[in-house]
Amino acid sequence: MIPPRTIIGGECNDILSLINAINCKVFEASRVAYNNIVYGLNLYIDVNLITDLLTYKEILIRKYSNPIYDCKFTLDKIANRVRLLTAGCTTCITNEVVYVFYTTTTTTTVQF
Repeated sequence: MIPPRTIIGGECNDILSLINAINCKVFEASRVAYNNIVYGLNLYIDVNLITDLLTYKEILIRKYSNPIYDCKFTLDKIANRVRLLTAGCTTCITNEVVYVFYTTTTTTTVQF
């Protein structure tokens, strides 16, 4: 059987958008796992899918930080595979960076 091949646009080949798609799918799986534990559900989690996605994420991070990273897969092949594995996952994670500033409060007691 010939595996299906998808043709995707130029903006979808962006490494950061592929990493965000992987993060979205992993987030969905972690939400299902959490609900399984908390509510005693028995929903299926595809561990092989998550393992493959995390492997592709590692390759994409290495390609992003080192453009001449030697890999036997081209970016187009990885993008097609990631898009097939993350099908149905919309952009639930954006490229926005959220900064959290923790403030400390001090209480001073003065006795007269």
